[in-house]
Amino acid sequence: MTFVTTSSSPFLATDGVAGIVHAPTELTVAQAAKFLGIPESDLIELLDIGEIESRQIGNRRIVVAHSLFDYDRETTRLQEEALDELTKQTQELGLY
Repeated sequence: MTFVTTSSSPFLATDGVAGIVHAPTELTVAQAAKFLGIPESDLIELLDIGEIESRQIGNRRIVVAHSLFDYDRETTRLQEEALDELTKQTQELGLY
């Protein structure tokens, strides 16, 4: 899986400069939680309810990277939509 990115994410780029990098296809729970910026316990809840794909290898749980990245993109999109709507309502009420 290859991405072009300007992200400062430790999984996609580390210097903030655009480049082509090879992203992992699987991550540990700790790596995935760090990527999302959430506690491992919160990530495990998302894995348990199927919001993000994972699989078991012995007693270890592995997070499917494309599912993690899809979840991150979708939650960012939803947050941006909510912020846009809040801004619109604020302007309509003359509060901004």
